[in-house]
Amino acid sequence: MKRFPYASYAFGPSHADGGGSGQAIYFEDNFETGDLSKWNGYGGAGSSYPTNINVAGTVTHGGAYACGFRYVQVFTGVPTGRDTNRWIYKVLAGKTEFYMRGYLYLVAPLTQGLGVQRKLMWCGDDDVAGGTYDCVVTLWETNAGSPSYCTFGALSQHDAGISTGLYQSSSQQVHWDTWHCVEIYFKMNTVNPSDLAPWDGILRTWLDGSEILYGPHVDPTQGYDNLHMNMNGMFSNPFSTFSIGRQTNSYQGEQIDEWRYWDDVKIASSYIGT
Repeated sequence: MKRFPYASYAFGPSHADGGGSGQAIYFEDNFETGDLSKWNGYGGAGSSYPTNINVAGTVTHGGAYACGFRYVQVFTGVPTGRDTNRWIYKVLAGKTEFYMRGYLYLVAPLTQGLGVQRKLMWCGDDDVAGGTYDCVVTLWETNAGSPSYCTFGALSQHDAGISTGLYQSSSQQVHWDTWHCVEIYFKMNTVNPSDLAPWDGILRTWLDGSEILYGPHVDPTQGYDNLHMNMNGMFSNPFSTFSIGRQTNSYQGEQIDEWRYWDDVKIASSYIGT
């Protein structure tokens, strides 16, 4: 498996390579147990194990097993928003700051270039429903035709879907039938029950060891909105639910039948890396 060197972009502070001696590991799973025994459960309407969420040796990153998610939508030909949800989740003691890394493999869909959105990681303050506020890592299949590719985005949102706060996008490409290392860092704003300030929460994203998104929350002019509800201590429930898989969103009434695989998932107190 090819490894990629870490590169720090000028817009964010750098990290040394991951796994330092002072690192606390909150959770990790390489799926070598052959099941989901390390997770609290799975979710999404119509989800079932092992029918459309399974641990198998079909596509793996480092060992004998990885976790696969199948997303299916029938053809309607009617342009409208639809989503298919598949995820597994882990509940931990609340975290106001964490790093989460996983290896992602997207099987090339039969029909490409249709503007499909694929949400990857979803971390929130509540149960499997997503919580009051969340941070989400997402992919957009941006170019028309085949072969297509995906580009990264990351957002903080309130009420499991209203994302008028922070959204970051990147031109960094994610290709089909290739393992990619995805890592996020999330830090909530400092708790201050009497005011929205200080604005010191951060959301960062790395792809294959290179930082591609850096979002410090430093703009107080937006006022009392979802960005600050998500990141600020006035709404100070720490993040306790961590999930991978999540959903596929389509908008053109197209048919979708695709698999997505995750492996070597880890949640820790410092940068993890490749």
